[in-house]
Amino acid sequence: MSFRKDITKAESEAILDLIKKCLKDGKITSSDNLGIKHFSYPVKKETAGNYWLLKLQGSALEVKEIEKILRQDAKILRYLLTKSTKVKEK
Repeated sequence: MSFRKDITKAESEAILDLIKKCLKDGKITSSDNLGIKHFSYPVKKETAGNYWLLKLQGSALEVKEIEKILRQDAKILRYLLTKSTKVKEK
């Protein structure tokens, strides 16, 4: 997910806390701040964004609720939710 580049640490942590609250039975397995990166084209009139990589475990309903929060927050420029499957080791 990409935040506006001028977002404070407290604001980004508040958004992460909202995501944690949506995950009643799930959890955030990892969260990495990848730093500020420049876009190849303007996104919502911004030329750079603060990138975060989150790995979540949760139900489909929890993911829909998280997507609703991400869509509504003006501080979030872009996000991408993907489903990953674990590979069983032999």
